[in-house]
Parts: sequence; structure tokens; C-alpha cells
Amino acid sequence: MPKIGRPVSREFKNRAISMYIWHKIDPDADDRPPFLTQPTEPNPRRYEKRLIPGQQPPAINTSSTLGALDEQPDPHGYPEDASEMTARGRASYRLDWSVYRDRMNDFREEARAINEIRMWVDETVNKHLLYSTCQPGKGLDVWYEQLRERVGATDQQIYDDATDRYEDALWKTSSKPPGDLQAWLKEWEDAINEAIDEGVPGVQQSRDWWRQFDKAVTRFGFTMWALAYRAEHKKEIRDNKLTIRKVVNDFGAELKRDIHKPIKRTIQKDSHAASFKGVQTDRTTEPTASSPPSNDSSSTKPTKRKRKNTRGAASGCRSCGITGHTLDKCYYVFPDKAFDKWKPRSAIAQKVKDNLKNDNDLHKEVQRLRKKTKKVQFADSSSQEGLTTDTEDH
Repeated sequence: MPKIGRPVSREFKNRAISMYIWHKIDPDADDRPPFLTQPTEPNPRRYEKRLIPGQQPPAINTSSTLGALDEQPDPHGYPEDASEMTARGRASYRLDWSVYRDRMNDFREEARAINEIRMWVDETVNKHLLYSTCQPGKGLDVWYEQLRERVGATDQQIYDDATDRYEDALWKTSSKPPGDLQAWLKEWEDAINEAIDEGVPGVQQSRDWWRQFDKAVTRFGFTMWALAYRAEHKKEIRDNKLTIRKVVNDFGAELKRDIHKPIKRTIQKDSHAASFKGVQTDRTTEPTASSPPSNDSSSTKPTKRKRKNTRGAASGCRSCGITGHTLDKCYYVFPDKAFDKWKPRSAIAQKVKDNLKNDNDLHKEVQRLRKKTKKVQFADSSSQEGLTTDTEDH
């Protein structure tokens, strides 16, 4: 049974609306139409009967009178079916039958909707409450009013529930990304749709809820995706034409990409480096372009660089100034690391170019990272060639 915070009456109303019968249940409606009653099938005996040949009164047998005699009504008889009716009687009977058929279809459709709601109530409401509020002889309008009185919530309670659910979906993961981003995305979609339905402020327009969604996914490590998506759909966001379903579909597709699984990508790098300890040691002790060779400082400099990169993720990339990633993961400096649909923004690209030109330390750091990347790629290719040679020898 649904908890009181999500009242049965609320779900009752939603189902009635979807089945187009809520206007016949709504207790606040000024002019509520009644439910349909089963129509009565047309009775053939109520229509004009044609006088059967042989029972006709004597008449002159001429061509001018035969047609009139064929359609002469029988004032004392009643037809059993349409074949015994006059032409006028058959026309009236067929019209009434057509109206009856349409009304019966409407009645059956409404009865089917009523039965579905009744079955849902039987399966949802506990038996004690069912017996006291939903008597079999009462209509759905009575059921709804009694359920709302017994287990319903006020409009303020429903509004507060919708607000709390949406805020929980946004801020409960502010400290760290959720374990299952797909599940979080589904919860966010349900929560914001409910908040929109209940009139919660701050989510009624796409430019409002997109700003909140942007902040959330940026905290999850999707800074570049959010930046590119915002630039691509800037007009839709501004004109309030960006839909929730589109954002959910696009971000859900992005979640399926391996490139946006930073935890797995880090583990793969660490495990790969561990399998080639000799290469890693040589790379660590080798002097860099920005520092002279020194045996005493070889073990401390990598640690300092690691702390430096960590601070960059919090305060912003040194090259582009965007938060959420470090220099070694900047798409503007290392475009080969970007995802397929990433498009650089000209203003940011120019900013990166100017920074590299004017900041000598930054330029040296980028040169060092690029050399480091090339060495890792060389080690990868060498290991693959070694594996191929070993396989061929065996």
C-alpha cells in the first residue's frame, strides 16, 4: 500500500485523468456530468410494419398504384425484424441502431476504465480500509471522496513532498557522485516531473532546471560534456524549449561511453603501470625538461606534481580555467583525449593559446606532460609487440 505521504487519492486521480473520466469524479467541479448508463437496444416492434401482400384491401391493379400498395403500413401489426418494415420504418430503425451502437461503445469504454480503477483500488488499499470506504454499490466519485478523507494528504503536503524529492535528487550526492548514475538520472527525471506538476518554483522553465542539472553533473566529473551541451543548446535553454526527456536521453547515452568512467580509467592506468614497473621506474628517475637531473630529488618531484594537479581540479585548469579537471586531462591541450562529439569553443581555445604563450612555466609543464604521454604510448606499443613476438615464438 502506498504510504500516506504519497496518498492513494493522488494516484486515484492520476489514473482517472489518464482514462478520461476524472471530470465525472472531481468533487470540486461545478457541473459534474453523470456516468453513462447502458443504452437500450432498439425494439423492431416499435417501428412501422409493411402491409403483407394478400392482406391488402382491393385496389385497381395498375402500375401507378402498385408502389403505394407495397409501402402501405399495417395499422394492426408489428414487425419482428427490419424485413417486415416499411421503407420509412427501416430508415428510422437503422438510424436508431447506429446511435445505439455508438452509445454502447462509449458505455463499454467507460465501464472498462471504471473496472480498471476498481481493480487497482482492490489491490492497493488494505482490506479494512477497503470495506469502510469503497462499498460495491457506490460510484467511483464516492470512493474517491472517502479515500481522500481517510488516507489523502493536503495540497501543501503533496507540494512539500514533491519539493523534498527533487531537492534530494539534486543535493544528496553533493559530496560524491552516486554509485549508479543511470539510477540517479531516472530518479532525477521522476522527481523533476513531479515537481513541475505540483508547481514547485525554480523548475518550471528549462533555463532554471538546466542550471541545477548542469551543476550536478559537473560535480560528477562531466564538466566538458556540460560545457559543450550548454553551448550547443544555448538557444533552446534560453527560449525554454529544451525538454527533460531530451536531456535525459542525451546524458544517458553519454553515461554509456567508456571515456566518461573516470574511476575505471584510473584503475586501468595504475594496473598497467604496475605491470611494467621497469618502465615506470625509468620514467620517474629520468630528468624532465623543466628541471635538471638530480638523484636526490627524483623521489620527491612526482609527489609535488601530484599535489599540484589535485589543487588544479578544485580551483580550475591552469590552461583553460575551467574547474572539474586537471591540466593533464584538458581537452584544449590534449584534444586526442576528448570524446567524439566534443567541439572546442573559440574563446576558450584562444585563452589557452595566450596562456601557453605568456606563461613559461605552464608551457614547460605542458611540454613535460606531452613527453610523458608519448612515453606511455611507446611503452604500450612495445608491450603489445613483445606479446605478439612471444605468441609467435610459442
